[in-house]
Amino acid sequence: MTAIWLGLGLGLLQLLAGIVIGWSLARRATHNSCANDASQLHRLAQHVHNLVRDAHGQVDEHQAEIRRIRGEFRHDPDDQDDLAAAIFRSVSRVIEANERLQNELFRAEQQLQRKERQIESHIAEARTDVLTSLPNRRAFDDAMKQQSALHQRKGVGFGLIHVDVDHFKQLNDGWGHPAGDKVLKSVAATIRKAARQTDLVARIGGEEFAVVVPNTSADALMAAAERIRAAVETASIHIRQSRVPVTISVGAAMICEGETADSLIARSDAALYASKHGGRNCAHWHDGTECRRLTNAEPALTEHATMPDHRVRDWWDQPSWHQVCDDLRRSFADFVGRDG
Repeated sequence: MTAIWLGLGLGLLQLLAGIVIGWSLARRATHNSCANDASQLHRLAQHVHNLVRDAHGQVDEHQAEIRRIRGEFRHDPDDQDDLAAAIFRSVSRVIEANERLQNELFRAEQQLQRKERQIESHIAEARTDVLTSLPNRRAFDDAMKQQSALHQRKGVGFGLIHVDVDHFKQLNDGWGHPAGDKVLKSVAATIRKAARQTDLVARIGGEEFAVVVPNTSADALMAAAERIRAAVETASIHIRQSRVPVTISVGAAMICEGETADSLIARSDAALYASKHGGRNCAHWHDGTECRRLTNAEPALTEHATMPDHRVRDWWDQPSWHQVCDDLRRSFADFVGRDG
């Protein structure tokens, strides 16, 4: 009976492992960039299948051994000494068979646990941005689908915040890509700290982030958008012992009744671009009809997210260049005056 329950347990384990691994492989099959992950998961799945098959084989051998021992007792020896010896041999063989089976199952269980951890690690890596350690676009898409389904079933409200780092290309050109990576990691950490623990903060593009805010209200979402913007603006981000002034543009929107996740994403993105066109370093809110500004202070139009160092300033911002321009103007005015 014990062997039967072990067999059933292994069968259920195999079924569960097959479902989980099959789902993971199906998810990865839709993305060409994850072909390597799918191949590794396929090998892990094959290994798990082999472990379960071997364990089943051990159970079958154990059951066959028990049947052989049972058959020997159908022909009881006449001599009592022979009977005692037969019983002793049979009990010893049962004990040995049970020990072999337990050892094999224990080793199989340990290997299954190791493979389970490897599978979980692959799944986590496939949903994590390598640079910032935030959830990636795939995790963001899954979260949006989940929140949208919850909204449709139970009417639970949720919101979305889009974030884009201002003048990031200028920063990369001025300081180099390693510095740009450091800024992205700092911005990611700042957004994560400013958001709630229940919010999903994801990196969905090069310098673009998104925050999925579940179970919230419009007022709370607007406050969160402005809080995140202000947190990045006041963050202390240093490169080569110099503080880099980094700002972000923010767009936010709340799910409307009957709205799809794609529509919410489009509205939040429209609010983001309203902030970018509105001077950057500000937040806008899409109310379902139009975008309106959330940030009170008007941004400085000349402010750039680059280090104000004379080595990396644009050449037209140099004081010496302005002096040259003034000298040329005066020279041209003198020349015109003499010609007249």
